[in-house]
Amino acid sequence: MNENQVRPEYPVGRYLAKLRESAGITQAQLAKKVTVSSATLSRIESGEKAATPDEIASLLDAIGPAA
Repeated sequence: MNENQVRPEYPVGRYLAKLRESAGITQAQLAKKVTVSSATLSRIESGEKAATPDEIASLLDAIGPAA
């Protein structure tokens, strides 16, 4: 990482996972709401897959007011 790159304190996936958990929603429930596989959601939350802006928006909408 060079000096011009900003490193977030928490990766987006980890943040989404915390929001999901705070809302009391399982990965399977959230995946079903946004029509992605549980495996894909797991990969996003673990940082193995970068979420697109559309995926992030859909996930936040599905999590609801806890976000």
